[in-house]
Amino acid sequence: MLVTSYAGVTLKDFDTLCLKDRRILLLRVVRLHQAGVLHNDLERRNIVFSERLGPRIIDFDNATLEHSELYYNSKLAGLII
Repeated sequence: MLVTSYAGVTLKDFDTLCLKDRRILLLRVVRLHQAGVLHNDLERRNIVFSERLGPRIIDFDNATLEHSELYYNSKLAGLII
């Protein structure tokens, strides 16, 4: 079992994000890709939002490392970006 701090509600509970938060989310996805991490399940239920931290990407169970010899079976779990 992994216990983490409460990060807020998911985007599933929101109709829209303001432009600033959209940019933050985009930059976080770009950073992941620059690090060679492919989320593989990026959707509204896997993005949480809090007033203090803004949008955060969660649920890396299906993620893979792009430039790794373990590319096809690497798993990242429990990460919050």
